[in-house]
Amino acid sequence: MRKWIIIVLILMVVAPLIADRGGIPYRPEVQVFEPGQKAVIAFNGEEEILYLSTDLYASDDVKVVELVPFPSKPEVKEGDKEMLKRLEKFLQPFVAPRGFREDGGAKQGGGVAGGVEIIEFKKIGAHNITLLMAKEEKVFTDWIANKIGESIMRNEAFKKRLCDVVNHYIRLGFQYFAFDEVELTKDKRTVEPLEYRFRTPFPYYPLVVSSLMSGDTNITLAFIAPRAITSALLSTTLDRKDFVLHKFQSEQRRDVAVSSVFISSERLTEIWQSGATLFKEIQEGAEISVFRYSGTLKFSYDIPDIKKASERGAKLAKLLKNEADKAYEARQYRLAEGIYEDVAVFGWCAQNEAEAAQKRIQEMANDEGIKKQMPPDTVSRDVQLMWLSVLGCVVSAEVELDSEAMNKLLGTITTSTTSPTMNEKVRILKKLLKEW
Repeated sequence: MRKWIIIVLILMVVAPLIADRGGIPYRPEVQVFEPGQKAVIAFNGEEEILYLSTDLYASDDVKVVELVPFPSKPEVKEGDKEMLKRLEKFLQPFVAPRGFREDGGAKQGGGVAGGVEIIEFKKIGAHNITLLMAKEEKVFTDWIANKIGESIMRNEAFKKRLCDVVNHYIRLGFQYFAFDEVELTKDKRTVEPLEYRFRTPFPYYPLVVSSLMSGDTNITLAFIAPRAITSALLSTTLDRKDFVLHKFQSEQRRDVAVSSVFISSERLTEIWQSGATLFKEIQEGAEISVFRYSGTLKFSYDIPDIKKASERGAKLAKLLKNEADKAYEARQYRLAEGIYEDVAVFGWCAQNEAEAAQKRIQEMANDEGIKKQMPPDTVSRDVQLMWLSVLGCVVSAEVELDSEAMNKLLGTITTSTTSPTMNEKVRILKKLLKEW
């Protein structure tokens, strides 16, 4: 049985910018500089950990606000300060002379929305983090104005960009945001790294929030995953967004270029213990593929393209619910339950279908007659995570749905399990993809 991991590493190198990373200084005349920022994303098919580490300083003492949008409620904690050094040390032999430089930077956006319910407040070192649930753009921008002062919002150009960014995420069903206040001085400091853990159907990284900034950037993204995902699905998606696949030096022959680097589960645990917790059921290692981007910060899409993913997710949820209803009417209750559980995953883009699926699951659980007609059928955790990743690929990856890469990934699932329910779900999905 093939075990697997998906991890995304994103490192961006940027020149010093004013109000960078979507950051807003409380005093508009103060310039904020960010000579270095790094981000790491760990994803296991249903959860992600976003690790952020930033070097910041300002032209004068000031508070800066950074905003980050999330598809679900995040948990936040302090990150391991030494993790990036260990990760860079591991990758350095393979990427020299163009390695992940310690003095490099990584660009991370921030996001905003409105309507506003304060969920949690945490103080972590220099960070004063407010987790918010926001539903209405105007209410949230008013909340920001009250929080940091009306003078910021009198800048009409910035206010328009802010409203455009807010509307982008709210229209896509994103309601959770981190509002992070950091106190800066003229002296450069490495702000304590943070880790945000949240549920998501695909590896997610916000880019549209970069519209709050100006200038150009260089981005490096490293995906750790099975070859079927990294080299086929993700590379196709990123190639269409001007990201270029980076060639590594082979560990065996330095004169041979390869597209990926192997990393064992044990080595991953040594590098990032917190991130490795997402993969505690996974035994074998994976491969790292790296992509690079150089250009403007004015992105019209996120990773993935959330607008397209939302449309595809809504369509897939409706198709799957129809199949679940058919199975239910045919009294194939175990299969119906499994498909309804898949439909529920798409609550972020298909709320009606997801709520109906959850209601039917509860009805089945409360019906003793139905429960007696549901034969035991166990699906291992790694196969379930692989299946969830397939659903995420279907809605987020810009690939041909009947491509060799997708068929290979589905084939890996069927050869990794004896579950009749899972195998039938694969058959149904293949049928739906042909009719897509």
